[in-house]
Amino acid sequence: MTKLLVVEDSQEIRGNLVKQLEKAGFTVVAAEDGKAGLEAAGREVCDAVITDIEMPRMDGIELITHLRATEKYKKTPILVVSALAQAAMVRKGKLAGADAWMVKPVNADNLVRALRGVLASSPA
Repeated sequence: MTKLLVVEDSQEIRGNLVKQLEKAGFTVVAAEDGKAGLEAAGREVCDAVITDIEMPRMDGIELITHLRATEKYKKTPILVVSALAQAAMVRKGKLAGADAWMVKPVNADNLVRALRGVLASSPA
């Protein structure tokens, strides 16, 4: 079963993402911000990461940068789900190592489709 790390500071959005992804057949590990996400990534082996950008303690760009610096997450698919859609921010996320970017609010079917797409194209 595919295990996902979902990093989102909004408890409501995090809960909805977890519910949608579990309904689609994924196992989900959830974290409330980038720092907690990085700690969870150290404990777990996840097949993909979904992260927000604007979060307390550590934002999504920092999280992606830290994950990409580890051997374990160097090639793991990372999907950003954020309210931020400015081209400069998307470019910054892609440069940090994000594989895909979706703008909130996200439709469950589109999220699962995008996730399966990045998982299918993953070199891991």
